[in-house]
Amino acid sequence: HQIHIALCAIYFLARARRVYPWRRWSGIRWDMYLSKILERFIQQSPVSVMSRAAMEHALSAAALDAMFDEHSEYQYTRDLLFSSIVDLMGVVVSKSQPSVHAAFQAVHDTLPVSITALYNKLNRTEPGVVAALVRHTADRLAPVISAMKGQMPPRLAGFRVRIIDGNHLAATERRLEVLRGSIAGPLPGHALVVLDPDLMLAVHMIPCEDGHAQERSLTSQIIDKVAAGEVWIADRNFCTSPLLSGVVDQDAYYVIRHHANMPIVSAGKLRKRGRTTTGQVFEQAVTLAKSDGTTMRARRIVILLDKPTRDGDTEMAILTNLPARVANAVAVAELYRDRWTLETMFQSLTQMLQGEIATLGYPQAALLGFGVALTAYNVLSTVQAACVPTSAWRRSRTRCPGTTSPTRSVRSRRAWPSPSTPTCGSRTRRCPPPRSREKCVVGLPTHWRASSRNTHAVPRSPSPSGLGSPTRLMCPQHGC
Repeated sequence: HQIHIALCAIYFLARARRVYPWRRWSGIRWDMYLSKILERFIQQSPVSVMSRAAMEHALSAAALDAMFDEHSEYQYTRDLLFSSIVDLMGVVVSKSQPSVHAAFQAVHDTLPVSITALYNKLNRTEPGVVAALVRHTADRLAPVISAMKGQMPPRLAGFRVRIIDGNHLAATERRLEVLRGSIAGPLPGHALVVLDPDLMLAVHMIPCEDGHAQERSLTSQIIDKVAAGEVWIADRNFCTSPLLSGVVDQDAYYVIRHHANMPIVSAGKLRKRGRTTTGQVFEQAVTLAKSDGTTMRARRIVILLDKPTRDGDTEMAILTNLPARVANAVAVAELYRDRWTLETMFQSLTQMLQGEIATLGYPQAALLGFGVALTAYNVLSTVQAACVPTSAWRRSRTRCPGTTSPTRSVRSRRAWPSPSTPTCGSRTRRCPPPRSREKCVVGLPTHWRASSRNTHAVPRSPSPSGLGSPTRLMCPQHGC
């Protein structure tokens, strides 16, 4: 809100200079004056400025309207723009307003339509437009993260990793007349989300209006998203012959948990390959049947778990066609564990955003709300990428001057140390007292220096938003 006021002030000052070219305006250095205003907000609220800039770049009104005209098949634009709908839904998704009706009442003076026309537009939003919206924001923000070198450490060097999973939207309220006599909860639909774990961006969304459909029913749409050289990680619900053979036909790779219904034509001997943090790892060569009747060779990685899963499973089998020279059995087992990164993203959408709006009973409107939540997550992930070290620094193993053990590799984006400082391997040790407090907080913004009461304290667990707070900053001199 403060940034909006500042931008309005800048606009009116610039307009006053153009409309009233009095003599007294000529002596003002406008570039210096405006830069001072922006510099003030950058110093006092840097995260807000970065969030606003990321939203303006990813959700430009002209780009959204052009994208809608390109991907819509039967919808058209007359009075209500698609960019206005995204802005309105963004207010609801961010929990600034409790419902779409409340958000409309707050801005009804700026919209040239009625509330009925707005709901009619929402209830008929095409799923293809929602999928294009998520893909549009990912394409706009991916170069930004790469330019900042804020990507995560690569899961598999030389390959683009994709993690896919489904999310069934929660049951909505029975506001529609057709749902009032239903005993079961009305499910508005579900969506498959494809995550890029290196950039932490939702790059694809495959919406489905049938809330009771399984993920494997969207196999053809999944294969259309697969590109050569990619590695797709998925749960056992995606372990089907059409999907595996489709990935192989696209010259891509898969790391998918073996489903019991997936037949194995032949299998070799299990050989011990090592151990992970969860159990012993074994490997065997298998032959799988393709959908066209032919066969394909694969590797089957078996993990004998130290502790059973919550379903009571004592072992876990993973199928992959990655060559052994690229990733051994232990590396494949660790790669599959990264599938929970997408589950963490779904949890973030539930805690921080309102991606599943209970008042929207129509599947098209509910899927649009979930798509807008994914775009908001992409913006948040871009802001987080600007607040963390580079991948090369996070993978380094240096020693802290206050400890004797090497540091642990930092793989989480929830860390706040400076890119030029190491991270202390101990979570309880404090760094040695610096010669002066001012030297210890060098490199921090002025308002952070004044507000940090305990600069040397090791940061506690991050806040739910993942953006931390001034009291959780690392020591920029010793890295503790």
